[in-house]
Amino acid sequence: MRSSLINIGKAIKGEVVMSLELEAIGNAVFDNRTPAAWMKRSYPSLKPLASYVVDFVERLMFIQKWIEEGAPSCFWISGFFFTQSFLTGMKQNYARKYVIPIDELELDFEVFSEVNKLDSSVAPKDGVFV
Repeated sequence: MRSSLINIGKAIKGEVVMSLELEAIGNAVFDNRTPAAWMKRSYPSLKPLASYVVDFVERLMFIQKWIEEGAPSCFWISGFFFTQSFLTGMKQNYARKYVIPIDELELDFEVFSEVNKLDSSVAPKDGVFV
């Protein structure tokens, strides 16, 4: 993303040749569409460019906070590029902790409500909050 935007700026100034790919990216940015060249390497999204960028920054902040402060007590599951790998990792952690074959585990869920008094500010003993 960064290099393509820098190169578009240079192409507009005449410092580099405007390739077909750069022109397509420039046109997409002008039209508030996420460029196809970016989508080849990105998470799936149908959002217009402005909303895509806001979502992208939120995802980066979520991951950066996780790196700096450790695993959160509650995960933003929609923020993952490949949600299935997160769920598999969760099952692997549980299987290792209790020495159970992962193939014998099934996912289950409980919805936050007044009845079950779940506190999402504290990580659960087993499993994850999403």
